[in-house]
Amino acid sequence: MGNVSDQPPDRAEARARLQQAARRFDQESMGWAEQHPNETLGLALLLGWLLARYPRLRRVLGRLLVEYLSR
Repeated sequence: MGNVSDQPPDRAEARARLQQAARRFDQESMGWAEQHPNETLGLALLLGWLLARYPRLRRVLGRLLVEYLSR
């Protein structure tokens, strides 16, 4: 995977749009979490329970996270 300038213009443009959308989503998600602390805590507890209850889910999500971070 090279620099954005190494890619064809349409791929580079699509990648830039995707990155911009991801940044906007991150900002909106953080805003929602700050405005709804109880719901955020509830979602965190639910996710923790699901990961504790279902080891296969934990393994799959772990692999996805490792793959994402290695990019």
